[in-house]
Amino acid sequence: MPKTQDPFLQKWGLVSQSQLQKYDRFVQAFMTNSNATESYTIAFDATTVKANKAGGYELMKHPYIIDQLQIKNKELDEKLGPASVLNRERLLQELEEILLLAKDNENYLIALKSLDQIAKVIGAYSPVKVEAEVNNGITINYIKPEQKTIKI
Repeated sequence: MPKTQDPFLQKWGLVSQSQLQKYDRFVQAFMTNSNATESYTIAFDATTVKANKAGGYELMKHPYIIDQLQIKNKELDEKLGPASVLNRERLLQELEEILLLAKDNENYLIALKSLDQIAKVIGAYSPVKVEAEVNNGITINYIKPEQKTIKI
């Protein structure tokens, strides 16, 4: 492919306006569906599943795509405002409300699912990281194996 003289395209390693338009369609589709494979299919009118998967994966690493997604996400955050952003604290409050409501209605399956989600958010399932200091001031970081005990 011939090199473009357009400095904007050169900056991003693109070769033509057509490629830029396809990349922009990919970004627009990704903002809608959050799926790189589907977005690649839409942007490039492609039909091969394996190629779409690989193409979507590669585009997600492209500097232009990364930059455009950051810009679009920032614009979206500004439009929605801070009240609509689901942060960790709000998520925990919502899950706690679901847990309490499910327990009150004796829907224990939903209560357990909510409790499981709370445990994931607070990191209860993550391994315990331990630092051990040995001779000569060397610090070793390791993951302490879980000790499971079952009482019957």
